[in-house]
Amino acid sequence: AASAVRRADVRSSAELRALLRAGTAVPELRCSGTVDGLAEALPRLPGLRSLVLSDDPSLVALPELAGCRSLRSLRLLRCPNLRDLTALESSAVMFLDIDPWPNLPVPDDLRRTRWLSRVDLVTGGPRPRQGAVPAQLGAVFPEIRIRRRLHG
Repeated sequence: AASAVRRADVRSSAELRALLRAGTAVPELRCSGTVDGLAEALPRLPGLRSLVLSDDPSLVALPELAGCRSLRSLRLLRCPNLRDLTALESSAVMFLDIDPWPNLPVPDDLRRTRWLSRVDLVTGGPRPRQGAVPAQLGAVFPEIRIRRRLHG
């Protein structure tokens, strides 16, 4: 029988491959820095429900998430160049957190997501202008919050 861990932390593609070889069930995966091969590996992780990608300045687009049928929560922390969220359109992700989010409008990609029910965008800048959250999103999303960080 395959073993299970509550959370796995990986910092390289070698650590990710070792996790796959072990066949360990991982409800939460935390990737720090640049971890190559996520698109291929994520669908092969049994029971993956939560994914955290952090501290990756090279990440400009989300990895493909369509094969991650149990994935419900996605947190993106300190990935300053990430702008392409189209992988959410074909995912089962329900909860999205991006910290920090630049003082930009909510991306159009989010309008085409099927299951997303809550989006938290944390910005360190001034409060977004009115209209930064398009009105048509209100019918699709029960909750979109753009919060301003109060400290450093």
